[in-house]
Amino acid sequence: DGRLVAAADFFREDNLFYKVAHKVPAKSITAAQIAKLPLPQKIRLLQNVSTAVTSLHRQNIVHGDLKVDNALLEEGTGDNPFIARLIDFDSSYFSGKPYDVDEMVGDPPYYSPELLDYVQKRETDASKLTIKSDVFALGIVFHQYLVGEAPPFPDDHQYLCEAVRAGHLVTSESLREIGSPGLAELLASMMRLKANDRPSSFDVQNALKDIRVGKDVTPKPVGGTVSGG
Repeated sequence: DGRLVAAADFFREDNLFYKVAHKVPAKSITAAQIAKLPLPQKIRLLQNVSTAVTSLHRQNIVHGDLKVDNALLEEGTGDNPFIARLIDFDSSYFSGKPYDVDEMVGDPPYYSPELLDYVQKRETDASKLTIKSDVFALGIVFHQYLVGEAPPFPDDHQYLCEAVRAGHLVTSESLREIGSPGLAELLASMMRLKANDRPSSFDVQNALKDIRVGKDVTPKPVGGTVSGG
């Protein structure tokens, strides 16, 4: 559906490697600038990004490196200010079947607790790395869009995933600056420690629809699959 911008070609010329993809006329805008937009526009952006992620999860594929920089925002029209296009699938893998730990990359500030465990070789069961790992990263991305920065966590930890693994709980009360109780509850549910306690990206989409029309509804976790038709 055009939401996923995968590489169309890859080649080597002398000592350089080139990856070719369709050009996206991305708008130059930072998370801090997005955070200053009216809340309804930000909710539409969250819907757009979650739609892109769901289109990937429906194929049972984990992006593996979800972050603000990997969601290009093309200028939209009307009350839909942006169209999100996901890029950079170098870290992608089928749900439950990640690369060998020594080949895993990604960006640690967006790691889920289970991905951190896998990379640090605390957990050897690769099947635990599912699409729900992306949902944790998506919660961080959403918070950046809404507030302009990543969620707060105790400063004795380097990353949110590390803090959550150590017992830090992201709560709706700690996310009050978001400006919507429903959004705060939704994001808190996306950044829970256990993967099965997080909603799917499809559930996130549905919750955002309800929040947009004034219903502060939080999705219930449904396990590791994407629900819906």
